[in-house]
Amino acid sequence: MMSLLHGFVAIAMLFAALRYLHWLAGLSSSVLPQPKTGGAPMEGLLSVLVPVHNEVHHLERLMDGLARQKAPGNTLLEFWIVDDHSTDGSDEVIRLRAVQDRRFRYLRSAGRGKKIALASGLAHCRGQWVATTDADVDLPSQWLDTLFAPPLGAEVVRIGPVWPRSNRRFPQNFFALEHFSMVLAGMRAAGQGRPGLSSGTNLAVLRSFRSALPHDALKPELASGDDVFLVEAARRLEGAQAVRFMPEAGVFTEVPQRWSEWFEQRVRWGSKARHYAPGPLRRLAWTVWMGSFACVALPALVGAWGWAYWGIKAVLEAWVLIRGAQLLHPEPMETRSWRVVLPFAVVFQPMAVVVLGLWGLKNPKPFSENRSRSGFGRAADRSAEPPQSGGQRDRP
Repeated sequence: MMSLLHGFVAIAMLFAALRYLHWLAGLSSSVLPQPKTGGAPMEGLLSVLVPVHNEVHHLERLMDGLARQKAPGNTLLEFWIVDDHSTDGSDEVIRLRAVQDRRFRYLRSAGRGKKIALASGLAHCRGQWVATTDADVDLPSQWLDTLFAPPLGAEVVRIGPVWPRSNRRFPQNFFALEHFSMVLAGMRAAGQGRPGLSSGTNLAVLRSFRSALPHDALKPELASGDDVFLVEAARRLEGAQAVRFMPEAGVFTEVPQRWSEWFEQRVRWGSKARHYAPGPLRRLAWTVWMGSFACVALPALVGAWGWAYWGIKAVLEAWVLIRGAQLLHPEPMETRSWRVVLPFAVVFQPMAVVVLGLWGLKNPKPFSENRSRSGFGRAADRSAEPPQSGGQRDRP
């Protein structure tokens, strides 16, 4: 009986290994979605929404980056900076910029937490589209112009890549390489017409679509995940054509500085996986996790064949990552330093994926403490007391 069970598990692991290798080999082909060109330029008002909490050291860079943005088409811009009860003087920095530049608006969140801050800001935005980003990013001056490049078709969500930056030291090089692997997977899925992986750091949504979503569409009981659940809702309600990936509209983010920060971030991301709807994103999560688990299990089950799989996987992953970085990352000098940690990454990563996946499913920390008021949308805080706002709402 035990030998039968052993054989069944070994076959299942081999199948998972082959499936992962097949998916990994697909990353080596074209990963970019086919660009669309032509069409009328965008018009009207465009809103940018940024939640901040104790980001005083990043705010000047953020607001300078926003101020340099080239308005897409014939649009006007408004920048809503939502203060999530900061205690480091962030509110004063935002208020001062709102006085100096009429495009900037200060808003104090109606509650605590990023989801409530986003909901508070969305209730004030007046643009046809609302783009979101984070306070600790570098924004190229053409970010909005490329994110909203014509044509504006049937899509209700647009997403762009979030490129990692490191200080070219270990372990930051590993963090950047691992982050890039997720960007690569997301770009490949988008190129196949199945966009799923996304980040609120570089995302835009049609405000009328977002406002019409039910309160529970974005899993308000979770502390994060508005981005992927928004994409899932758009695909489910409007079809695959409702989500468009814009590969040229990248922004840059710094990777975590410590192992503890990286671990907590990945657990938070991994905790969302069990809430994915059946579809491409759930299949991708299972493919990667099972392919990594096969690395751990197969050497014990089938001996040398298991080690052979680990070796093939490591070589193929290294080749895909190096080739992808050379072709796609806009800063080639940044990616050269990643090669130093590549041997460590391809050996350590399978174990990390298995542990983080299991930990994310068990760990209660990623869940919001205030379940009744979390959520990015119309129902979250419209009944709450109106927050303070910098500037008049009727100004363009």
